Amino acid sequence: MSTEDGDETGGIVTADKAGDDDTPEPGSAMDGDELRKLVLKKWGKMYDTRIHQRRDQFNKLGLYLQVMWKFVGQKSFPMTEGQYIAQTDAVAELLTEWGAQDEVRAAIPASTKFPKMDTTGANAVSIPLSVDVEQGDTLKDDYKSMVE
Repeated sequence: MSTEDGDETGGIVTADKAGDDDTPEPGSAMDGDELRKLVLKKWGKMYDTRIHQRRDQFNKLGLYLQVMWKFVGQKSFPMTEGQYIAQTDAVAELLTEWGAQDEVRAAIPASTKFPKMDTTGANAVSIPLSVDVEQGDTLKDDYKSMVE
């Protein structure tokens, strides 16, 4: 591991790790703690998550959940623990408002990609969200105001 690596959670305390019998009901709200646990369970570190808007290969505008390459405990991580918790709480709240929480619950464990920084640059894991972009733009503005 490089000198940038810290411990897995950077001191953030999460509730007991969810087991198979703790799977949330479909359609139930997602909170920041659940999102943090999904990311930690899949990739072993508390990676940052963001909502990102971009065009796909067909030039269609879409919203994505991005799991970034920077993580809590890394020396260059740009947030305090409190800011990280607020950020993931805001992302999870938006996913729930958009009805995309079940997509994310399925997509993170199924992902074959890994967030990383390497010789090709920074590579986030992008999870497409089935959200109407008009609705998403309004809520994305709300997201910006929640985390600023």
